[in-house]
Amino acid sequence: MPRCCSPWLLAAWIVGRFLILCTVTAWAAPPMQYTITDLGPSQVFNIAPTDTTVVGSQLVPNQTAFVLYPTTTNLGYLPQGGFSRANGAYGQAVVGYASTGPFGLYTHAFRWTQAAGMQDLGTTGTADLFSAATALNSAGTIVGYADSPTRQGIVPVAWRGGQITILPPPQFRQCLCRSD
Repeated sequence: MPRCCSPWLLAAWIVGRFLILCTVTAWAAPPMQYTITDLGPSQVFNIAPTDTTVVGSQLVPNQTAFVLYPTTTNLGYLPQGGFSRANGAYGQAVVGYASTGPFGLYTHAFRWTQAAGMQDLGTTGTADLFSAATALNSAGTIVGYADSPTRQGIVPVAWRGGQITILPPPQFRQCLCRSD
């Protein structure tokens, strides 16, 4: 440490030493390696946390849910549907939403597996209500959002064992801030 009587010079010397040490550390970091894979004309919405499964949609000719990687798989539509979108994946299961019903006018959440195909998860009431699945976990619980049974708004939902449950809305607490 230099001998000086000015606190400014001492501070400058400390900052300079710190910057030199940080620069040396940064130069010693190994470079990151990445592999870029062209997924074609796609929209990617999720990468599964368990592996490298990538899900999304392609416009071929309508928006259609796909597993995009490691193997491209068209997930198809629900009965009478004309579009689908994959939002989440875990293990071998994919969730999202797709059109269904007369003329494909309804939108319902779905769960897809290679073995069972695309399965309608239903709504909080009648078939003309909206639902969408956004994610799932290792226990098989699927979460998303849907029309309330009374059509008063959108509510958070979970599907467990094929049953839909309306979740309590998030609670926001007020913060009383004081300026002194």
